Amino acid sequence: MMRFRETSDPFKDKQPAFQGLSALAAPYYGTLPEDFGRREPEKDEISFRGAVLLREFPDEKERLETVYQDFEAFSTLFLQGDGNYAVHTVKTDMEEEAFRLSVSETECIIYAGDTEGVRRALYFMEDEMVRRGGPFLPTGTIERKPQVKRRITRNFFTPHEANLELKSETDFYPDGYLSRLAHEGVNGLWIFLRLGTLVPSRIVPQYGQGSEKMLEKLKQIAEKCARYGIRVYGLGVEPYSTHNNEFLKEKHADMLGSSIWGGSQKVVCPSSEKGRAYIEECMYTLFTLVPGLAGFIGITLGEAVAGCGSVATTDPILCPHCKKAGRTKPEALAETERLLVRGMKKAKPDAEFISWTYAMRGWTPQMQAEHGAARDATIPLMNNFEDRGTALQLGKERSTVDYWLSFTGPGAIFKNCAENAHGAPLYAKLQVCASHELATVPYVPVPGILYDKFHAMHEMGVMGAMYCWFFGNYPSLMNRAAGELSFLDFTGTKEAFIETLATLYTKKEDAPTLCKAWECFEKSYALCPYNVAFAWFGPLNDAPVRPLHLLPVDVAVPSNWLLCDTPEGDRFGEWCGMTHTPEEVNRLLCDMKTHWQEGMAFLSGISVPEEMRQVANAISILIQSAENLFVFYLLRNQLGYGEENGETILAKMEAIARREIENSERLAALCEKDTRLGYHSEAVGYKFFPEKLRWRIGRIEEMLAMEFPQVSQRMAEGKAPLAFFEGEGNYVYPLAESPWETFLFSDGTDDTKTKIRVSKTDATFCIELRAMHDDPIIIHAEFRLFCPYVPVCITKDGTVEIMDEVGYYVSKKQKAEEEKKWQVSRKNGILKVVLSKKAFGLCDGKAFRLGVRRGGENPSSWKRADRVFPRLMYDGISPDEKVFIL
Repeated sequence: MMRFRETSDPFKDKQPAFQGLSALAAPYYGTLPEDFGRREPEKDEISFRGAVLLREFPDEKERLETVYQDFEAFSTLFLQGDGNYAVHTVKTDMEEEAFRLSVSETECIIYAGDTEGVRRALYFMEDEMVRRGGPFLPTGTIERKPQVKRRITRNFFTPHEANLELKSETDFYPDGYLSRLAHEGVNGLWIFLRLGTLVPSRIVPQYGQGSEKMLEKLKQIAEKCARYGIRVYGLGVEPYSTHNNEFLKEKHADMLGSSIWGGSQKVVCPSSEKGRAYIEECMYTLFTLVPGLAGFIGITLGEAVAGCGSVATTDPILCPHCKKAGRTKPEALAETERLLVRGMKKAKPDAEFISWTYAMRGWTPQMQAEHGAARDATIPLMNNFEDRGTALQLGKERSTVDYWLSFTGPGAIFKNCAENAHGAPLYAKLQVCASHELATVPYVPVPGILYDKFHAMHEMGVMGAMYCWFFGNYPSLMNRAAGELSFLDFTGTKEAFIETLATLYTKKEDAPTLCKAWECFEKSYALCPYNVAFAWFGPLNDAPVRPLHLLPVDVAVPSNWLLCDTPEGDRFGEWCGMTHTPEEVNRLLCDMKTHWQEGMAFLSGISVPEEMRQVANAISILIQSAENLFVFYLLRNQLGYGEENGETILAKMEAIARREIENSERLAALCEKDTRLGYHSEAVGYKFFPEKLRWRIGRIEEMLAMEFPQVSQRMAEGKAPLAFFEGEGNYVYPLAESPWETFLFSDGTDDTKTKIRVSKTDATFCIELRAMHDDPIIIHAEFRLFCPYVPVCITKDGTVEIMDEVGYYVSKKQKAEEEKKWQVSRKNGILKVVLSKKAFGLCDGKAFRLGVRRGGENPSSWKRADRVFPRLMYDGISPDEKVFIL
């Protein structure tokens, strides 16, 4: 069999330019809503026609100028008429952003304690008039104050490489865009920074050279955003390790501490004299040079790691400096936080440092509690709101690793850290508009899920939220819902809130129907498989550009957040890990499709913004297409294993392929109307667009013309439909002879001291290993073709360890259950592994695959990898290193 060798997306360098900036930069108010102002005021309402806003509020820095201009634009369009009704602004003693609105027959008075209270009051008045369908407000007093005080998002279309937007001449923050964000309640933006290339240093003089223009642009961004009441935060992994920063090892080894994951890379140590000095200095210099920054969000645990305590593993700290100081890993993390804050506060006492312990899931609950006890409780603590949550799907408990929009939360990590925060301000890391499971649409219209999240946050006393990672941040219905929820005291009902929100997007009489559509969308999206493999690699983001393969190519599925991986991947089990079976994912997608289409039926009969209809339509196609891909490959496995009538299966697969041609055509037409569709902010490009969608149509037509006749011919000749399932193109172990076979070193030479053989009985398969080493044995199995089993390590004493501490493949409960299946013994220098056919779903005549490695300093393997697909979670495992067992 010819190996499919192309691993790159053919369109990665053929990306269309992002065309959404002009829409984001357009004036916030364009046309008057249908039927606005065609009724008379009710007896408890006051007409604001011709109202005059008096600029009386103290405003030395002219921060209110933008909202005054906004209200004038609103008045010109919405409040036309004669009148002398005055709107006053009065300063009084109130908390930040709070306001009291007093409406009488003679005047309207806005009471606020700061300029941002006035801003929020004016935006509220505008929205309330839109909701009421006319330029009217009720008489009486309305008082609002923020429950979630910091609401931080990111620019939708800036480059995601650190400092890159500061090097660009582009204005990524046009006034219309900032106005939209401010209207939706956003009061913070984060910018990805790397201080080593941005900030000069006395301690590390190689840092920050030639950065003057970048620093100046950062100042300008902070000042421009402040005019809209939006704070600017730096975000980064600081102090930066030696990752892509090798010179620290040569020039500044005395500031380094622990190695990262036991490798050669090292981190800046918070216990060494020089390391401490730099950690403090970098933040002091940043806020001295850019005093307009509101604060810094530090990814203090995980990612590229920032200090000796930031490695998200449970092993003890390795750093000699920290050991001498008597610091554990959680204590070292707490010390890094303190040093960063100390430097920042020296330069700007009111600046905020938010510690985002992103990879806290890699620590035990005890380590999390130790960190909480050791840290400065005045420093805000942020965690992914949904990480390691649990939920029942199809009667089984599933785990939500990382972050999710579809799952309400809170997860176990957030709850545990909150319980051990010792009074520290709590921030929730959310995905408000979209998340990994579907990030190629500007937003997913499920405000009911946000309501449930914010309700849970309210009960836990969460005071701030970061709305997104690089994606999930488009100005939209969902941003607006989050802004409204941030001011809600949750004394009312969910239904009342959603209907109030709906009146901003449709006529009052249509609002209940729009709510029903959103409720259906919520039911649909909550069925998204809670499975990190599905979120990171599943087809929901771009199924209509993923070709179909009747003849297996055995190619890894692409990463959802990148543009570089080939979309040709057909190893469909990689969409599931082992948290779900492929059949379970297919069932969930089928139910998602049903509920989403029910929502589309409600949406079709009412007046809503066309962009909302287009987004909902695109999501409908993506769900249908994802389900079709799962069914296609499930059928292919049935065909290959001879489980059903071959001609019947082939006919079903052909029908799916033709439906997928239609889906690609439909989505291409939508993309031509709405250029936001397909754009992924972390990929910084389009995962699907018309040219690529039509390329996929050609690939499917080619498959129908060439592969289907070939398989039909094989069946007519009495052969197995798919030769791959008989091991064609792969090494097939001669099970009938069960010979001992020698392992190979990475250079291809024989490891004569390590040998393997496989045999079988009626009830088992037996793997025997003869090795002159005490090294661990690692098994990568595929008991069902194209569906990887979790990696297994067998230690020198015969203990079986499922290599999945983070929970990517299986939950903790599943992990224990899987480990029990492995029967391992050692005798006379031979390691014997017995696999029960029943336990692993094996049977004679159906192929499975085994990849076996010996670890240690000079590792070897049964077969060498032919093709390698390096990816997160699957660690570059190649399917070609696996041996077919028939």
